[in-house]
Parts: sequence; structure tokens; C-alpha cells
Amino acid sequence: MNVPAPAPRTVVVIEDSVDDFELVERRLRTALPGANASRVDSAAALGMALAAGIPDLVLCDHRLPGFSLPEALAMVRARDPDVPFVVVSGAIGEDAAVDVMRAGVDDFVMKDRLGRLEPVLVRALDAAASRRRQRETETALQESEARLRAVAANLPGMVFRIDIRDGHVAFAYASDGVRRLFGLPPEAILADPAAFFGRFGITEAAGLVAALHHGIEGDGFLTWTGAVTEPDAVEWVQIEAMSRRRSAAHVVWDGLVIDVTAAKHAERDLTRSREELRELAGHLAAAREDERDVVARELHDEVGSMLTGIKFETTWLKGLLRSAPEAAESLKQLDELVEGAALACNRIMQGLRPAIIEQGIVAAIEWQAQMFAKRHAIACRFHPPRREVALDAGAAMAVFRICQESLNNIAKHAMARHVDVTLDAGAALSLVVADDGIGMGESALHKPGHFGLRGMRERALMLGGHLDVASSVAGTVITLRLPLAPVAADTGADVSAPRDEPVAER
Repeated sequence: MNVPAPAPRTVVVIEDSVDDFELVERRLRTALPGANASRVDSAAALGMALAAGIPDLVLCDHRLPGFSLPEALAMVRARDPDVPFVVVSGAIGEDAAVDVMRAGVDDFVMKDRLGRLEPVLVRALDAAASRRRQRETETALQESEARLRAVAANLPGMVFRIDIRDGHVAFAYASDGVRRLFGLPPEAILADPAAFFGRFGITEAAGLVAALHHGIEGDGFLTWTGAVTEPDAVEWVQIEAMSRRRSAAHVVWDGLVIDVTAAKHAERDLTRSREELRELAGHLAAAREDERDVVARELHDEVGSMLTGIKFETTWLKGLLRSAPEAAESLKQLDELVEGAALACNRIMQGLRPAIIEQGIVAAIEWQAQMFAKRHAIACRFHPPRREVALDAGAAMAVFRICQESLNNIAKHAMARHVDVTLDAGAALSLVVADDGIGMGESALHKPGHFGLRGMRERALMLGGHLDVASSVAGTVITLRLPLAPVAADTGADVSAPRDEPVAER
């Protein structure tokens, strides 16, 4: 196996004697094969050698005429503090040896004992390599810390580290972001964590401290949002942190505090906007129902009365023109037209303001299922609740309209053969309309310009409930859930027994 030859080393020998240099050079060829040694004997020559390139090794005589060892050492260390510097001297006392070692010389060898040169050089070169690695590591660490400080300084918040030892909470680190958030210098909360926790209300601060103490028992992550009570600071902050347990009594949290005031304001504005939209939707729904009531009354009082009067007149004309056979057919057609108009008027009035709603929501939904089955020839089963349901007029009409819209959608789009309408009342009212049709795609659920499902959802939200739509190729299920107010009085109806048979089916 071929072992690669060691790389040639550049050695500068500071020596005024040519003979001594040749002696040292021979030893260097044995100790460091391939080494390239050059001799200098003055400060100027050493400066030129260092300018040409930093050597791998410097050997220096202890006594030089017109040039001292400390000067040579200072020049070398100024160029590179890690270059091995070994003294090779013909005579050096113990005190002088101690002094040169304290000055930063790596080692020394007596000229009459150059046999020690090889191990001394190997040890000096290894020590220099170790110093370089340590220096590079320290430099990399300093650069990493500088980058971390730069990142922390530019983050829109405060980076922190919290130590919890034996139940005591203290900040081990806080970035300068604490100034932007709370107007405090980092040193303030490092010295006293109460300066940080005091920015929150007593209850919230206690909750945060408790979360820090107990959060390690969970998944090690903490998300906490709190209101800031100081008037000059931000209004809301959020803490995202991760914990590490270093010992049974020592937990470390690393995290970030960010300003979420704008997000909280946007959330508040959005909630207020939704409430206003819901109130507007409720107002519009009530206005529509009022308009329907007005139109229904007009149809009943005006158009209905007129049609009744026309029917009486037609009957009178039939008697008057009994002797005129040529008018009988026209009177018959007129009578049929009046009857049809009366039926249409009654149907429109039922759609605008169904009288069945006065008998309660259960009867109204049952009637609706029956009419749907009759009108569209689709099997429709109604499953009533086990007890009577008491709703105010607005809630009852909203449930009725949601069921009406659901059945209308089935008739128009579902291509269903069977429909099940289930009304249940427990802690909340539940209305489920399920069909076995072709279902609805995602695009159909949010189709622009179609407001059926949106209107149903708005009616549900207006009453504090919600509407779910689940659709697949096996059909669609629409579920309405509304909170129920306590029933004021017993209706007296016996509805305790379940009714399992369908009440309307074709």
C-alpha cells in the first residue's frame, strides 16, 4: 500500500550562524521530509520572508546580534498567532527558558541535543493545528451568534429563552424586540421577569406562568395569546414556544413573542361585520315574510273576494240564461276559469303564508312532505320527533323555509327517487333532509349567482344555528341544527310515543 508523502513545509530559520543553520537543516530533512528551509538573520529579512508567505514553522536562535528573540516572536505572531515558534539555542538558562515560554514560544531545543528536534516539532505542529481548529470554531460560533442576533433583531417580535429551575422562572435571553413591543430594554426583563409578566393582567399573567410550568407535560409546544394592559405598549401579543427538559428540575423554553394587535382588530371587525350582515339578513328575511303576509292578505281579502263575487254572478247568470242554450257553454267555461283562478290564488297564498304553520312546526313539515310527494311524484317519508317542538313564529318560519328550499332543490336538480325528512328535538332542534339523487359537486355548492344554500345558511346563522351539506354520488344530506329554548308550557299533546310509519309516501 502506497502512503502519500507528507506535504512540503515552509520553515524559516532565524539564525546568524551559517554552520548552525546547516546543522539544523539536516535535522529538519529527517524530522520533516520535503521541508523547505530558509535562513534569515535580521528583522528586515524576516519581514521579507513573512511578506512572501506565512511559514508553517519558525525556528529561532536565542541570541542574535542586533535582533532579539522577542522582536522576532512579535513579528511572527503579528502575521499569524498560530504559527509554531520553536527556540533552538546553544545556551539558554532555566530562567530564560521560562521567560520565552511565557512570551508565547511553543518549545525550545538545545543545539547540542538536536535529536529532540523531531518530537518537539511534531508536538508544536500538532498544537498549532489544534489552536487553528479552535480559533476557526470560535470564529464560526461568533459568526453564528452574530447571524442569530441579526435575525432576532429583524424579526417582527421578541425572541426569548426562559429557564425554569426548581419552579423559578427567569429569562436567560431576550432580543431587542422587547423594546418595540413593551418599551423595555432586554436587560430589564433579564434582571426581573416581573417586568415582562407585569405587562399583562394578573389573571392572564398567572395563566401564562402556569402554562409554562405545565406545558412540558404535553407535546412541548405552547401557543398563548394575551391582552397587554400597559397603555403605551401593543394591545395583543401571541407567544409561540417550544420546551426542552434538561433535568427533572430544569426546563428551557425557546420562543417568539409577536404583535397580533392588527390581527385581533381585523378579527373583531370581521366578527362585527358578520354580526351586522346577520342582522341585516334577519331584517331582510323578516321584511320578506311581512311582504308575503301583506300579499297573502291582499289575495285573500281583495282577489279572493272578487273571485267569490264573480262566482256568485256566474251562478246568477246560469239561472238567468237557462233558456239560452247557446250561452251555456260559455258560462261553463267562465265558471271553470273562476274555479281555477280561485285554486291558484289559494295555492299562492299557501306558498306566501302557509296557514299550516299556525299548527306548529311538526304539522307544517309533515304537510310540506305530503305536498312534495303529491306534487312531484317522489316518495317522501317524514320522521317526526318524539315530543312536540315549541318554536317562536320567526324560528318556525325559518325552519319551514329551509325545508321548503331543500325540497325545491331536490325537485329541480337531484333526480332522486326517495326523500327522507327527519325532525328531531333534544338539546337542539335537528332537521335532516336526505335524498338518494345524483349529489352535488363542489362547484355547485359555491356556484356564483345561486343563493339557495347561502340563504339557508344565513337563516340558520340568524337563529344561532348552523347548516351542513354533505353530498356524494349516493345523494345529498342537508342538516340544520338550532338551539332550543326551554318550552314555556306543556301543550297537552301526547307525543311521547314514536311514530315509525311514514305519513306521506307515493
